Amino acid sequence: MTHTGDGCMRCQTPMESLGVENLRTNGTPGEVTPLVGEWPNLGETTLPLEVLTCRNCGYVEFRRPLPQPANA
Repeated sequence: MTHTGDGCMRCQTPMESLGVENLRTNGTPGEVTPLVGEWPNLGETTLPLEVLTCRNCGYVEFRRPLPQPANA
């Protein structure tokens, strides 16, 4: 985990990054798949979001991942 420098909105403790997760968007719920198959999921996309947490109060939030600096 790395500190992000951003303070928690609730207690101002520095937030820690848990990494980037890809959240599914535009798909169908899992319980519908047996009825209609995978066709509705063809338009499914993923949205990469960084997960941040506060070790003090347990608050969790998402944000767009910050761009990584290019290595020369």
